[in-house]
Amino acid sequence: MNSLLLDRYYLHDIYPYPESVQLEFKKSYHINQLDKYRETVCAFLNTSGGHIIFGITNDCVIIGNYLNQKDIDSIMLFADSIYTILKTVDGQNIKPGSITVKFEKIARDLYIIIFTCIRYENVKYQLVSGDSWVRMNASNKKVNETKLYQQQQLDIIKHRLYVKYQKEIKDTVVVISDILIKKQNKEAELKLNNRFNYYLIILCVFSIIFFYKAC
Repeated sequence: MNSLLLDRYYLHDIYPYPESVQLEFKKSYHINQLDKYRETVCAFLNTSGGHIIFGITNDCVIIGNYLNQKDIDSIMLFADSIYTILKTVDGQNIKPGSITVKFEKIARDLYIIIFTCIRYENVKYQLVSGDSWVRMNASNKKVNETKLYQQQQLDIIKHRLYVKYQKEIKDTVVVISDILIKKQNKEAELKLNNRFNYYLIILCVFSIIFFYKAC
């Protein structure tokens, strides 16, 4: 895959390789296109690996991007951020070193930016949103994958809620237990009263019968 990269880059030269399943050219780096860059990274990781090269036109002309140190820092932070929004389909993090960014200076403040994506066998990736892509001949294709079930995150949320509301939960359990106990006691008392009333009625009936016989 690295054979697709050059040892040196010269302004206005023609890049010797066209866009392909492992190569994507971008004329310039734009902050409003970050979602598209993530899609391409995901597609490369899910297919054969590859490079996104910023500063090359669709006609393969090397033009570079003007960057200051702030721009360079921002691009590197963006590359690092991809590790937090791309996961394997079973919820694992991307392996360190899977995504790298390199700056090749071709003139004063003029750079070629190279994102390199290394593919690992039998590993599929998707965004935390569940969206996933694969690489075609020279474009990305969205694919339907089973969305990532983030059980670990759900467990963390449940644990935080339990810790936050632990006292309320315990108090609620105590109140419910008291209600149930009082209900059971009331039902038992009611049964006892009903039984007592039943025997009292029988006693009264026998007393009346005895009284009439005595008369």
